[in-house]
Amino acid sequence: MVAPAAVHALLLKPESRAATLDAIEAQHTIEPALALAAAPALTELLTAGADDVDHAAFCRVGLLLGRLHAEAGDDAARIATMWAAAFGPLERLGNMWDAADNVVARALRKPAAELDAADARAYACQETYLGYMSARGADAPVRAAGCATVRDWLAIWLSADPITSKKKMPEDAHPRALLRLCLEMLGAEQQPPGALQATGLWTAVRNCLAGRPAVGKYARELGIFEIAVSNLRRAGTAAEWPSISSGHGAWAGYALNAVSETTKAHNADQVRPDKEALLSSGLLDACLAAVQAFEQRGADGVADTHHWAIYHSLGLIRNMVGYQPECRAKVRGIASSLAFALENDLPAIEEIGLTAAATAANICAGVFGRDDGGSEFVFTQKHVDRMWVLYVWHLFLASNPPPPPPVRPVRFAAAAFCCSRIFLHGWDGSDRIAKWSMIVAGTSWGATSKPSADEIFTLELVISDDNKPLLLANKSFLPYL
Repeated sequence: MVAPAAVHALLLKPESRAATLDAIEAQHTIEPALALAAAPALTELLTAGADDVDHAAFCRVGLLLGRLHAEAGDDAARIATMWAAAFGPLERLGNMWDAADNVVARALRKPAAELDAADARAYACQETYLGYMSARGADAPVRAAGCATVRDWLAIWLSADPITSKKKMPEDAHPRALLRLCLEMLGAEQQPPGALQATGLWTAVRNCLAGRPAVGKYARELGIFEIAVSNLRRAGTAAEWPSISSGHGAWAGYALNAVSETTKAHNADQVRPDKEALLSSGLLDACLAAVQAFEQRGADGVADTHHWAIYHSLGLIRNMVGYQPECRAKVRGIASSLAFALENDLPAIEEIGLTAAATAANICAGVFGRDDGGSEFVFTQKHVDRMWVLYVWHLFLASNPPPPPPVRPVRFAAAAFCCSRIFLHGWDGSDRIAKWSMIVAGTSWGATSKPSADEIFTLELVISDDNKPLLLANKSFLPYL
């Protein structure tokens, strides 16, 4: 047994590191006090030069840090405490991403054509913790690590992560190569990755896709939709893979997040091969089944549900509402499950309005909004009011640029704030109504879309005599018009 008081020093010393990792990894469940003591040392090891922490050790350390977060389970307070231990003050996280000579930094100095599976695995292991940190939403862990707002953290991520940062990685060659290598590992039938490895790989895939439309279209060509479905089916039933306790919720949430990033690459296209793939691969059906299972598990199962798994399931369903009559019919079949999601919200990033309930509300507007009497879904004032959360947020953000991050002001500088603002405006978030103003004006994310019935979900409610009074009763509706 490794004593919590000694573990930090033992991990940092090269002569005792391997034996200490062996001892921690051998525990069936790692003692919470030991986990909290080990976490900051593991983050420091991920920052160290490759001569000190070689590839094998780097991957072990990254996966162990992910495991510490995974073992926090569905305990929101423990997840936040673990993240604070690993990355608070947030300077420690930035140091890891900014490391000049760790295993990932050395790999990325190679030409993109020379990157191999080992390089992709190293980056994936480094990012494994993220899937578990967001199990109950990202807001609390980010603030626990010392960030005043989630926007500050997003600014840091966008400016410092070696793949996501457009400043560090202005071209797509390396993200494109890493994407292919990660998807190859995720698609392997003979030796599929375990839950920890899959979480890291899907997180790496998501990072390679963020803000890179050309890479998104490449991901579709590589079969990301089919690989995601295969992974979900291998995990079990629709009730199992969104579950935190099953061990699959983290990677499932990030797999769907990665697919969502892929669909964004086609938002300005007339022809939508991404939507066809979402339907033909069976991924839409998998998302519908997950939302149904969320309802069937009842109130007792809400705490065990990974927020990003359901949030992104609903997001992909929302994207398909206007694609084909078949899709709309499928959504009508889960009306009661959508109502359950509205009443049992799962925030992904609550500060900026990314919540499962807001997404479910918009699905309902698109599918049931025109119904007058006899509908499978009956709107209430509460449902309609939820749809305006992001609209108000976007108005605020447009007139209030994100403040400087509370740490590392010189290193993240103005480029980070601009990047954050563009990204937040560009996020295909939970509210189609909110996006309409930007689409009409052709600004920010709205410039990538064209005015259409797929985007004007407000009109669905305006047509229904039953729902018009609900819109008029919302104090933001008339100013919006």
